[in-house]
Amino acid sequence: LSPNFKNHKPLQVLFNYLNELEKEEPSPMSGSKIFRAYWVNNFTTMKNFKIGQHDAQEFISSVFDILNNEFNKYLTEASKNINQNPISTFKLQIKKTITCNHCGYVRSIDEPGYLLPLTILYGPLHDLKHCNDLTCCLKNFFEPSVMNDWTCDSCKQKNARRLKTISLLPKYLVIQLKRFIYGDIANKLDAAIKFDPIIEIDSDIIDQSIKEKYHNKNFSYKLLTFICHGGGPGGGHYWAYGKDSNNNWYKYDDSTVTSITPTILIDILNQTKEIGTPYVLFYERENDLQENLSELQSSLQELKTRLETLRKKLENLKSKL
Repeated sequence: LSPNFKNHKPLQVLFNYLNELEKEEPSPMSGSKIFRAYWVNNFTTMKNFKIGQHDAQEFISSVFDILNNEFNKYLTEASKNINQNPISTFKLQIKKTITCNHCGYVRSIDEPGYLLPLTILYGPLHDLKHCNDLTCCLKNFFEPSVMNDWTCDSCKQKNARRLKTISLLPKYLVIQLKRFIYGDIANKLDAAIKFDPIIEIDSDIIDQSIKEKYHNKNFSYKLLTFICHGGGPGGGHYWAYGKDSNNNWYKYDDSTVTSITPTILIDILNQTKEIGTPYVLFYERENDLQENLSELQSSLQELKTRLETLRKKLENLKSKL
């Protein structure tokens, strides 16, 4: 635990809980106990959080916001370069660039968040189709589009083109498949969406402002865990699949944990069996040599800072003897 969080008792307790969890067998109830007995009692921002039925993606965003705020309280500007807020590893930012087709005026909007919401449906309203794999969903999300109703701030004419790019690439990519449609009648899209254990994020959808940092290359993300939903928009049931450090997969369903064979996992990824609908997917970016070197340098810098703090304390102790 970073020295910057030593005076934050709730965070200290949280890390102690997590350290203890590493010694236990996989259990979804352990996480539930932490949330109920710890977070609600320790974080002031959780006091009004109602425990009950929540949409998975809304719950994830809320908890990330709460933890992010708590970590930032104890990170000074000087220490932010050394001790990164761990929640920032989930932060994603989509840049929307709108260009007027008449005068060329450009307007850019950065939209930060923790989840990448991918639409399943695509095509014109009179002929909507649905994707059958994650690659299709990603392609449609970043596909350039025409905005006929957008009014230019400069020439006041309508009609523009919109381009989406990633302007902040997260270490952990959380993808939400937008299955719920709310209108006059709520509906859920149960379409089978295949997804791979490793996905590629093409450099073409990386914003120009950070391409040099990432050496103009594609990125591989490996699947860590995913949440499924069974039921409809009015209610249902969530369960999750996740793997341990030895790449063994488990199904977490309320208080029951069962191991998953590679064959079953392939069936789930390919959506060849009725197992509920994958809803939220968690992927981890695979580091390249340059990133590993940067992380090592950061760790060394943190170690030097801690040693310097320890040296000063020792000198101060000697002067009092």
